[in-house]
Amino acid sequence: MENHRPAGRPDVRLPLGRAVPSLAARAPVDETRYLAVAWEMWHRGVFVLPYLNGAPYDHKPPLLFWLIHAGWAIVGVNEWWPRLISPLCSIGSLLGLQQLAARLWPQNLQAGRLGTLMLLSSWYVAVYQTGVMSDMLAEFISNSFRWTNVQRRCHTTLAENSP
Repeated sequence: MENHRPAGRPDVRLPLGRAVPSLAARAPVDETRYLAVAWEMWHRGVFVLPYLNGAPYDHKPPLLFWLIHAGWAIVGVNEWWPRLISPLCSIGSLLGLQQLAARLWPQNLQAGRLGTLMLLSSWYVAVYQTGVMSDMLAEFISNSFRWTNVQRRCHTTLAENSP
């Protein structure tokens, strides 16, 4: 059978084939712990220090729990908001990666597209983007710092080279 895919378009069958099974088999152990910590903070009304089973939970920074609480304060306590945080961070990381590639390699538009496709098709993103975990949030923050650093360097270089 011949492949009738137009030249230059990536084949997305492999990433989709890898992502679908991971969605059915997602059961991260940390997910229930993070939701328990967020619920206990919400129930106590204490938002500075996370608690788990009455003991301070200082294993992770509280940013994820604060984002969960921000969503709960707006839309009410539910299950779908905490599950939406990781995909939103993943989308932000993909868009940031595309912008970063466009800034670093302006002559090569494919770099951003291929970079986002590679990131999206990785097992790490396929597994962790659907759970209530701090991994995608950490990836989004680190990509934001990279983008800021590249922007600052480009502006510094332009300022040094201007008359």
